[in-house]
Amino acid sequence: FGTKAELLREANRQALQTMGARIAQRVLAAMDGAPSPRTVVATIAREFLPSDDESRRAMLLYYAFYTAQMTDPALRGAGEVPQGFIDLVADQIRRAQHDGTVAANVHPELEAALLLAVSPAASSGVLTGYGTLDQATALVDYAVDRIFGTG
Repeated sequence: FGTKAELLREANRQALQTMGARIAQRVLAAMDGAPSPRTVVATIAREFLPSDDESRRAMLLYYAFYTAQMTDPALRGAGEVPQGFIDLVADQIRRAQHDGTVAANVHPELEAALLLAVSPAASSGVLTGYGTLDQATALVDYAVDRIFGTG
Protein backbone atom coordinates (compact mmCIF):
# COMPACT_ATOMS: atom_id res chain seq x y z
CA PHE A 1 0.00 0.00 0.00
CA GLY A 2 1.38 3.36 -0.97
CA THR A 3 -0.36 5.40 1.71
CA LYS A 4 -1.96 5.04 5.11
CA ALA A 5 -5.28 5.98 3.50
CA GLU A 6 -5.01 3.11 1.01
CA LEU A 7 -4.21 0.66 3.80
CA LEU A 8 -7.16 1.82 5.91
CA ARG A 9 -9.55 1.74 2.96
CA GLU A 10 -8.53 -1.83 2.12
CA ALA A 11 -8.79 -3.00 5.73
CA ASN A 12 -12.24 -1.42 6.01
CA ARG A 13 -13.35 -2.93 2.68
CA GLN A 14 -12.26 -6.40 3.79
CA ALA A 15 -13.98 -6.05 7.17
CA LEU A 16 -17.21 -4.97 5.48
CA GLN A 17 -17.00 -7.85 2.99
CA THR A 18 -16.61 -10.26 5.91
CA MET A 19 -19.59 -8.65 7.63
CA GLY A 20 -21.63 -8.97 4.43
CA ALA A 21 -20.78 -12.66 4.16
CA ARG A 22 -21.75 -13.22 7.81
CA ILE A 23 -25.06 -11.44 7.21
CA ALA A 24 -25.83 -13.57 4.17
CA GLN A 25 -24.93 -16.75 6.05
CA ARG A 26 -27.12 -15.82 9.04
CA VAL A 27 -30.09 -14.79 6.90
CA LEU A 28 -30.00 -18.02 4.91
CA ALA A 29 -29.63 -20.08 8.07
CA ALA A 30 -32.65 -18.35 9.61
CA MET A 31 -35.19 -19.00 6.89
CA ASP A 32 -34.26 -21.88 4.58
CA GLY A 33 -33.31 -19.61 1.68
CA ALA A 34 -36.52 -17.50 1.63
CA PRO A 35 -36.07 -15.00 4.45
CA SER A 36 -38.76 -12.46 5.22
CA PRO A 37 -37.89 -8.77 4.92
CA ARG A 38 -38.04 -8.49 8.71
CA THR A 39 -35.52 -11.33 9.11
CA VAL A 40 -33.14 -9.74 6.62
CA VAL A 41 -33.38 -6.31 8.27
CA ALA A 42 -33.07 -7.62 11.83
CA THR A 43 -30.07 -9.75 10.84
CA ILE A 44 -28.31 -6.79 9.23
CA ALA A 45 -29.02 -4.52 12.19
CA ARG A 46 -27.87 -7.08 14.75
CA GLU A 47 -24.69 -7.82 12.82
CA PHE A 48 -23.31 -4.45 13.92
CA LEU A 49 -23.49 -5.55 17.56
CA PRO A 50 -20.29 -6.97 19.09
CA SER A 51 -21.74 -10.35 20.01
CA ASP A 52 -18.57 -12.41 19.50
CA ASP A 53 -14.85 -11.89 18.92
CA GLU A 54 -15.21 -11.52 15.16
CA SER A 55 -18.00 -8.94 15.29
CA ARG A 56 -16.20 -7.09 18.09
CA ARG A 57 -13.04 -6.84 15.94
CA ALA A 58 -15.13 -5.73 12.96
CA MET A 59 -16.77 -2.96 14.94
CA LEU A 60 -13.47 -1.80 16.42
CA LEU A 61 -12.09 -1.57 12.88
CA TYR A 62 -15.26 0.22 11.76
CA TYR A 63 -14.79 2.85 14.45
CA ALA A 64 -11.08 3.17 13.74
CA PHE A 65 -11.84 3.87 10.08
CA TYR A 66 -14.78 6.12 10.97
CA THR A 67 -12.56 8.18 13.28
CA ALA A 68 -9.82 8.34 10.66
CA GLN A 69 -12.35 9.65 8.13
CA MET A 70 -13.13 12.55 10.46
CA THR A 71 -9.51 13.58 10.74
CA ASP A 72 -8.03 12.69 7.33
CA PRO A 73 -9.56 14.36 4.27
CA ALA A 74 -8.06 11.64 2.03
CA LEU A 75 -10.41 9.10 3.63
CA ARG A 76 -13.62 11.11 3.44
CA GLY A 77 -16.37 10.03 1.13
CA ALA A 78 -15.60 6.32 1.38
CA GLY A 79 -19.24 5.54 2.06
CA GLU A 80 -20.14 3.19 -0.79
CA VAL A 81 -20.54 0.12 1.39
CA PRO A 82 -22.59 1.77 4.16
CA GLN A 83 -24.88 3.17 1.46
CA GLY A 84 -25.17 -0.36 0.09
CA PHE A 85 -26.45 -1.58 3.48
CA ILE A 86 -28.94 1.31 3.59
CA ASP A 87 -30.17 0.49 0.08
CA LEU A 88 -30.55 -3.19 0.98
CA VAL A 89 -32.56 -2.40 4.11
CA ALA A 90 -34.71 0.13 2.23
CA ASP A 91 -35.40 -2.49 -0.46
CA GLN A 92 -36.51 -4.96 2.21
CA ILE A 93 -38.84 -2.37 3.74
CA ARG A 94 -40.34 -1.68 0.29
CA ARG A 95 -40.75 -5.45 -0.19
CA ALA A 96 -42.63 -5.63 3.11
CA GLN A 97 -44.79 -2.67 2.09
CA HIS A 98 -45.65 -4.48 -1.13
CA ASP A 99 -46.54 -7.59 0.94
CA GLY A 100 -48.68 -5.47 3.28
CA THR A 101 -46.56 -6.14 6.38
CA VAL A 102 -45.22 -2.58 6.68
CA ALA A 103 -47.44 0.48 6.53
CA ALA A 104 -47.46 2.43 3.28
CA ASN A 105 -46.62 5.69 5.07
CA VAL A 106 -43.26 4.36 6.28
CA HIS A 107 -40.39 6.03 4.38
CA PRO A 108 -38.02 3.16 3.46
CA GLU A 109 -34.85 5.21 2.91
CA LEU A 110 -35.23 7.27 6.08
CA GLU A 111 -36.09 4.25 8.23
CA ALA A 112 -33.14 2.31 6.78
CA ALA A 113 -30.73 5.18 7.43
CA LEU A 114 -32.08 5.63 10.95
CA LEU A 115 -31.83 1.93 11.77
CA LEU A 116 -28.29 1.73 10.44
CA ALA A 117 -27.34 4.77 12.53
CA VAL A 118 -28.83 3.20 15.68
CA SER A 119 -27.05 -0.14 15.28
CA PRO A 120 -23.43 1.13 15.28
CA ALA A 121 -24.33 3.62 18.03
CA ALA A 122 -25.67 0.78 20.18
CA SER A 123 -22.51 -1.16 19.39
CA SER A 124 -20.31 1.70 20.56
CA GLY A 125 -22.08 1.64 23.90
CA VAL A 126 -21.19 -2.02 24.33
CA LEU A 127 -17.59 -1.49 23.19
CA THR A 128 -17.07 1.35 25.66
CA GLY A 129 -18.87 -0.30 28.56
CA TYR A 130 -21.73 2.21 28.69
CA GLY A 131 -24.23 -0.53 27.96
CA THR A 132 -24.56 -4.27 27.69
CA LEU A 133 -25.07 -6.45 24.65
CA ASP A 134 -28.58 -7.24 25.92
CA GLN A 135 -29.40 -3.53 26.12
CA ALA A 136 -28.01 -2.91 22.65
CA THR A 137 -29.95 -5.85 21.23
CA ALA A 138 -33.16 -4.57 22.85
CA LEU A 139 -32.55 -1.14 21.30
CA VAL A 140 -31.97 -2.59 17.83
CA ASP A 141 -34.99 -4.89 18.15
CA TYR A 142 -37.11 -1.92 19.20
CA ALA A 143 -35.98 -0.01 16.10
CA VAL A 144 -36.87 -3.00 13.89
CA ASP A 145 -40.26 -3.30 15.64
CA ARG A 146 -40.95 0.36 14.89
CA ILE A 147 -40.73 -0.47 11.19
CA PHE A 148 -42.30 -3.93 11.04
CA GLY A 149 -44.49 -4.01 14.15
CA THR A 150 -44.10 -6.44 16.99
CA GLY A 151 -45.74 -9.40 15.27
